[in-house]
Amino acid sequence: MQELITIPNENVRTVFVTENGLEPYLKIVRAEIDAFPVLDMSIKKQRDEIKSRVTKITKSKSYLENAGKELAAEMKKEPKLVDASRKLSKETLTAWADEVRKPLTDWENEQQRRKDAAYEIINSVRDLSVNLSGVDTCEIKSCLKQATAFDADSLDEEFRFYAKQTQSDSIITLTRFLAEREAFEAQQLELEQLRKEKEEREEKERLEAVKAAEEKAKADAIEAENKRIKAAEDKVRADAEAKLLAEKERAEAEANKLKLEAVKAENDRLEVIEAARVAAERSESAKIKAKADAEQAVIDARVAAEQKIIDDNLAVEAATKKREENKKHAAKINNEVLDSLMLVEGMTTELAVEVFKKLAKGKINHVSAIQY
Repeated sequence: MQELITIPNENVRTVFVTENGLEPYLKIVRAEIDAFPVLDMSIKKQRDEIKSRVTKITKSKSYLENAGKELAAEMKKEPKLVDASRKLSKETLTAWADEVRKPLTDWENEQQRRKDAAYEIINSVRDLSVNLSGVDTCEIKSCLKQATAFDADSLDEEFRFYAKQTQSDSIITLTRFLAEREAFEAQQLELEQLRKEKEEREEKERLEAVKAAEEKAKADAIEAENKRIKAAEDKVRADAEAKLLAEKERAEAEANKLKLEAVKAENDRLEVIEAARVAAERSESAKIKAKADAEQAVIDARVAAEQKIIDDNLAVEAATKKREENKKHAAKINNEVLDSLMLVEGMTTELAVEVFKKLAKGKINHVSAIQY
């Protein structure tokens, strides 16, 4: 590759120690830059041409800098003048190199922006199928609808394969999670139904047992009363017959006595029947209370389940909001750091981004990593 500028050895001292001595050589480089046509950055050959021109300018910069360094080593009495010339050539040619490379830099930045935008869209589709633990079927169906509706063909061709693969993976994952969640909810519904049927069956058996006990107690009381009355009647008849044979007057007195005992026996019988009635009423009250308690337990369980669903939804919404706030906060800090770096004299956007990356990763000695 032909050099843009060459200084004869005998003229190096004159060029560097004379004020504006480098001007003719810098004009040669400037003329080369000005003659350089505007190229199409979408054509690789023309992008390579820019890189080649930048290389020639950079070589000229290195050539002048090295020549100045050699002269400075020889001229112990004139180092400041030589260093000033070196600095001028370095800064001027660096700026010109940046100027020449700007179309290529702008094109590369645009390509990166396009790529970042495409991957951001693709990653949003991927995120639909992560962190699905505890999510209900309605939300999973919503995510599946979004993933299915995503049009990968709307992206540039170079991103379509990855976009379609990501979409397919998300749909498969969401479909699997939906099936698992529906199966789980169906199982819970079935268990709830079985529990309810078991409680109803046990309540029915309890009521039947109470009724049977009441009926048995009533039958036993009636049977005992009948036996007592029969025994009393038998005794009265036997005593009456014996006493009628002994003495008529005594028999009449005894008969009156027996009448009084019969009245008392009837009163005792009526008291037993009343006690059985009161016991039956108490049993019916206990049955009604047990039924009311069972119905209230079912209502309480349903309310608790509905409250848990509400709490789960609120927790998911809070986590999503927190994640978005963290993203916005990080973006704000990143922009403020980049803006501060651009205030440094001579700082380019490309260099500022590189410095920011090293700061964020904590790779600059004695400087802490950026805290969000």
